[in-house]
Amino acid sequence: MISDELKDFLIQVIKSWQVIAVTLVAILYIALVSYTARFRRRIGAPPPAKKTSKPNNDKQPAKTSGAANKKGKDKKNKSS
Repeated sequence: MISDELKDFLIQVIKSWQVIAVTLVAILYIALVSYTARFRRRIGAPPPAKKTSKPNNDKQPAKTSGAANKKGKDKKNKSS
């Protein structure tokens, strides 16, 4: 099915030092990431630090005098 030249070419590519080096580096990287993830899940390992933000008081709505006036009008209407 596959010609002999193609087979030889694929074997040479797979056996080249560049392909072997990249494969080894990828395996080491995946092993390191897996070890780090496993280490963080262990009991007794400190949880990741959470960022706390200060509350911003500028975003709260300001109290208006219109709310106080409306209450006063309701009281006047009830008494009459």
